[in-house]
This record gives sequence, C-alpha cells and structure tokens, in this order.
Amino acid sequence: MLLYQRINIPQWSLIQETFSYLELPNTKVENCVFPLNPTEIAKLSKLLPIIPERKIKFAAMFGQKPHAVQITHIDGYSTSRVGASNTALNIPIKSIGQMTWYSGDYHLEEQADSSSKIKYLNLNWLSEPSIKDIAVIDSPTIVRINVPHRVINLHNEPRIVISIRYSPDIFLG
Repeated sequence: MLLYQRINIPQWSLIQETFSYLELPNTKVENCVFPLNPTEIAKLSKLLPIIPERKIKFAAMFGQKPHAVQITHIDGYSTSRVGASNTALNIPIKSIGQMTWYSGDYHLEEQADSSSKIKYLNLNWLSEPSIKDIAVIDSPTIVRINVPHRVINLHNEPRIVISIRYSPDIFLG
C-alpha cells in the first residue's frame, strides 16, 4: 500500500507567497487548525493543477509549534469513517515536517474535544505498533490519512501546511 506520493505543483512558490499572510495564532506555543473559507479555496484552486473529475471538498491550514510531536491518529469524525477522506494533498507553506505511518492492531476512539472542525480518531493500541514508513514532507505530497500516522515539526520555527481533501479521493495504490 502506497502511503505517500510527491507531486509537482508548478505554482507551489506562488501558493506559499499567497497564503503566507494567513498567520496562524499561537503556533509558537500550540498546534492549531484554520479552515480556509470559500474565497481562499477558490484562490487556491486557481493555483493548483487540475485533477480530473475531482473538486476540493475541504481545505485547511495546519499550524504546529516548533519541535511539536503530534499524537498518532487517523483522520475522521467517527469510528465508522463514513464520508471521511482517505488521502490529503499537503502543501508546505512554512517549515517542514516528518510524517510517520504505523501498523498494528488497534481500536479507534472518537476524540473527546468537539470544538475543532477537524476531527481525529484516537488509537487504542491492542498490540505494539510498528513503523510502516517515514517521509519528510518538504514539498507537495499526497498522503494517506486513513492509516495511523503522526507528524513531527523538525524545526525551531512553526510549521504551516495547507491540507486539501478532494471528492472523490485521490487514489494511492
């Protein structure tokens, strides 16, 4: 199972310039999520290569404080993951992160905090997890988000990435 695939976005530097003005609050001290509004999504769409028969379902900027280690999770709103995306296009805006995917036996648990528009499913590991793969996300990359994963900010500066979900999902082999 392919867990990530780098893609060429000729306008990547323009996307970085265009969206670098969106300073995420408190990324020096905490992690945060900022869903893009319809105007920002339309602006982003014009800068992205056309992916046939797909449209942006959701896009957000994720901020991660310096050297933050995200909890291992699966993206989704409910343990059934009905309607949840399996992949995301992640575009680094500032700094880079290391994404690690895991395998093992686990039970999904819904996140207790319901204040965010982004939901993660927590993992209750039934066996010791093992690393499936690791990738440094330093360029636009399609990543699998329906497999246990986490991201580590590798730098002294906040990390900011735009994460895009498409409908239908982008297929990774």
